Amino acid sequence: MASDRKRILVVEDNPDDAKVMVAVLGSEGYETRHATTGSQALQIFDEVAPDCVVLDMLLPEGPDGFDVCRQIRAKSGIPIILVSARDEEVDTVVGLELGADGYIVKPFRPREFVARIRAMLR
Repeated sequence: MASDRKRILVVEDNPDDAKVMVAVLGSEGYETRHATTGSQALQIFDEVAPDCVVLDMLLPEGPDGFDVCRQIRAKSGIPIILVSARDEEVDTVVGLELGADGYIVKPFRPREFVARIRAMLR
């Protein structure tokens, strides 16, 4: 039944944050793919067709999280959850207006992180 597993694309350049996200999601039964740049994220998105994207706003080289969000939203209605250490209201508002469905501030609580993804996938 592995084909029934939901696929989550985690786009995060910080190795420690990415490791936690991938481990937590894997322990909950999600199949994860990981990208560290915006360009890599868009390539994996097209190859894998994930069910949800967890997307860091600040990415090195190439498109940042806002641009990646905009490009994914232009071709898909899947849930996109932005994650960022930036907790200013303007960042949240801009992210949601660009098409994100949620916004999580780092550091996050793993159980809440998974609960938000489950909610988005309902």
